[in-house]
Amino acid sequence: MSGIIMTEVPLTHLPEIKAELKYDQFRNVLLRLKPLEHLDIYQEVQSEENLDKHKICESFRKVLKSDLSLEEITSLYTVSFLMLLLSESQDVCQCHRSLDFLNECFNYTDALKPTMIHYATGDLLESCRTVSGEEEQYFVNILEVIPHAMVSSETGKMISLGLLRAFIADLTNTKIILHVYRNILEVWQMIKPITVDTILEVWPLRRSYILIKSFALLITAATFNLNNLGLRQAGYRGFEKPSNITEITDWFKNLKDKLNEKHKNTKSKVGQMLVRFIDSNILSLLTENGGNEVASEGGTETAA
Repeated sequence: MSGIIMTEVPLTHLPEIKAELKYDQFRNVLLRLKPLEHLDIYQEVQSEENLDKHKICESFRKVLKSDLSLEEITSLYTVSFLMLLLSESQDVCQCHRSLDFLNECFNYTDALKPTMIHYATGDLLESCRTVSGEEEQYFVNILEVIPHAMVSSETGKMISLGLLRAFIADLTNTKIILHVYRNILEVWQMIKPITVDTILEVWPLRRSYILIKSFALLITAATFNLNNLGLRQAGYRGFEKPSNITEITDWFKNLKDKLNEKHKNTKSKVGQMLVRFIDSNILSLLTENGGNEVASEGGTETAA
């Protein structure tokens, strides 16, 4: 999928940590999306065991030409995520169709009010969680699509930032009330209590990858991205550099060094690639932007 579109966020992948979606998983999630059950394509998917993926995608694209409720469009956000994952095993043409569908979904309407972002993000999380009984695979699946949703529209970006924040909250056992991104300092406060030794000794590599990639996507798309004027104009804040870049840099450098030491000994290719991922997608960015540190503005006035 990463070869289809150039984005402003990192698309580095690790072998053996891959998004996986089978048609029956897609179908099971789709049939749980009750706001869509009045659609003809929903009825066809319900009655047929294996419909043509192109037909499903084009049918849902036609639905976007009608007036949709918030519940319907957020359900279609989920469908667009899953269609793009499903197209991974299809030809390039199908991937393009699925990507077009995702872009059309997130451009259907301006849903930038914090209450709408919260609802849409929470709905996506709950719907996609049913794809796999394994929570970490569910995170990996969504992380595959987030870079595309981020560049689709301002709505897509805010929902994506909320998803990434929710992943880190789950990994660090932090309670979230509203699914709305506020600022990178808040996310760092979630990560900071986790010791590097815990990550090395207790966490599997895939869990570490989810945390690292989620943070990398957040700082690239929010903290060090100059293309967030539309979100600022919509009233969101928290897109500036935090005052404690050195503290964050030191933590990730320590993690990188200890992962490097551990996986040189184990000769784990995935572990060594994770080390390079931290270097390329987090440390290089923090180091490059670490000078003349300024305090970040507060996030939107919402509860955590």
